[in-house]
Amino acid sequence: MMLSRQSHIWLSVSVLILAMSILDGFLTLYEVNVGLAHEANPLMRFVLEIHPSLFMSLKHVLLLSALALVYRLKDLRFARSLPVGIFVIYTGVLSLHGLGIYHAHHCSCWLEDGRINADMAFHINQHEYIDEVIKYQGD
Repeated sequence: MMLSRQSHIWLSVSVLILAMSILDGFLTLYEVNVGLAHEANPLMRFVLEIHPSLFMSLKHVLLLSALALVYRLKDLRFARSLPVGIFVIYTGVLSLHGLGIYHAHHCSCWLEDGRINADMAFHINQHEYIDEVIKYQGD
């Protein structure tokens, strides 16, 4: 069976979104494990507290269900832009993960057990930001 051009694009975008979701899931598990972050979604936070595997499974079942629904509605005008919106959101989420991990690894926030002192990381990042603002205002 040959895929139409539109179906091929949808499949490609869906695979890309799924890959971004998997990366988001693993980064979330890492950041939660070291104490750098917490899951922002209250439902998913509850599921994560039950078990990380359940968290990852539910996250991807929900995403695949949403993508399948959007594909079924692809002929509707509003549904055509949904994959792009999902892609943009995941790009932002992954950027936040990257910034958080970068800042955590470039400050003296690590505890002896390998976890991050989140309060210290927050204050160091806050002071770095304030120092940058002061330096900028002085220029």
